[in-house]
Amino acid sequence: MKTVKTAKEMFLFAEDVMQITGLAKTKAYAIIRQLNAELEEKGMMTVQGRVNRKYFLKRFGLDDTPDNQRRKAAS
Repeated sequence: MKTVKTAKEMFLFAEDVMQITGLAKTKAYAIIRQLNAELEEKGMMTVQGRVNRKYFLKRFGLDDTPDNQRRKAAS
């Protein structure tokens, strides 16, 4: 049986965004709103005040996709 991920595993909250980016809470919420708007344009469901963890990491270049690994190796 497949385990269900918790909200903490699937989403980042404003406090998480603050810690990762070093930005203030108001800016963290602005980032969450912007990323959620992008996801909604793609037809994805969003949760106010939270952002999909994978999408955030991808947009900030912090994921482990092959493109990002090449960029890290080149720098």
